[in-house]
Amino acid sequence: MKKNEIVSNVNEFIEKSLQHKGEYIVEVMGRPIRIHPQVLSPRYSYSSRFIIENWDVGADMTVLDVGTGSGILALFAALQGAKRVVALDINIHACAIAEKNMRENRVFRKVTVVHSDLYTGLPKERFDRVVFNAPYWNKKTDPALPLTYGVYDEDYSVLNRFLKESGEYLALGGKILLGFSSQGDVARVRQMINSAGWNIEKEIREKKGHTRILFYLKDNGT
Repeated sequence: MKKNEIVSNVNEFIEKSLQHKGEYIVEVMGRPIRIHPQVLSPRYSYSSRFIIENWDVGADMTVLDVGTGSGILALFAALQGAKRVVALDINIHACAIAEKNMRENRVFRKVTVVHSDLYTGLPKERFDRVVFNAPYWNKKTDPALPLTYGVYDEDYSVLNRFLKESGEYLALGGKILLGFSSQGDVARVRQMINSAGWNIEKEIREKKGHTRILFYLKDNGT
């Protein structure tokens, strides 16, 4: 396996990702993860590792992973003892590769992968943790290039929908874990969080190329 390299420029990220002509393996925290070229790659982004190292997902929790990509967050939630995990993605390549990763890492009985545009394909269910490693580049996605779903969010419309709709899927006392980046409009996202009725319980940052941010969000009423 080649050594991972962090790429902060989105155009370079897309170019490097598309250089792969088929599925390939990337090691993430000691686990071999299968990657599709049209899915966000941990070879060039450390966002998944950052979230896993800083989340509070634990035994017997129920977890919803929104925009699962290759399924890394869903996989590690299951490995760390979550009793039920649902992984959503609008990208059909992401759903297919996530299914493979669940089977190959033997957690497929715990994890359900659903092809869904945010919550449109998900029956009503409540979770202890809702995790979203959000795209942060304010650009328009290209349906002919599914990889862009993982990095682009024009006018932050997807994130806005996520913040407004997530309350219906969060269990009492549950939390949203929202991953973002200093390369996006952090001030605007803070305003969106507040307008949607969420409190920022805490905020964790790590700089490596650019600064990754993990927001812990709780309902204003809890």
